[in-house]
Amino acid sequence: MRHDGAMGSDWVRLGTELASARKRADLTQEEMAERLGVSRSAIQTIERGASKRVTSTIRAYAQAVGWDDGSVRHVLAGNAPSSTKPEGPQAEPDEAAPETGAPPADLPLRVVRSLSEGRLIDTAVINLPTSGSDMRLTVVVRGNPDASPEEIMKALEAWERAERHLQHLDEDDDEAHSPR
Repeated sequence: MRHDGAMGSDWVRLGTELASARKRADLTQEEMAERLGVSRSAIQTIERGASKRVTSTIRAYAQAVGWDDGSVRHVLAGNAPSSTKPEGPQAEPDEAAPETGAPPADLPLRVVRSLSEGRLIDTAVINLPTSGSDMRLTVVVRGNPDASPEEIMKALEAWERAERHLQHLDEDDDEAHSPR
């Protein structure tokens, strides 16, 4: 049974608890909005308790402040959230994340979510042309999880065209700066 819009849910309490957890994590509303890839007004709406259903943004917010998966539902029912990680500025990023297969802790949640959604089509690491700096572009190409084999092939072909263009960025840059 979904508890997204059930009567008796304490949305104001949920908003207050999320705001408190955000502050303990030493994050501003702007920083949280940036991490989640939403506007500050979306964060304000959640924290005011104006939401009336559990959205992916609310779930991502809860994850960002270290709540476990069931905490939103527990808070709406009048219980305390449970934490999956320490909160506050003293909380260190999980240095072991790459070894465990989890994404690094410093990635924005919208990137983490995007990395886990859809069917993996391809990946690439492309060195970017820079003077004296080792910069690279990391690309993870994902498609619709319900895509047909034909749709996956079309997506792969589109990615291959884009990848060829990205691989030649340094040549484009040289042409743009060469004397005519």
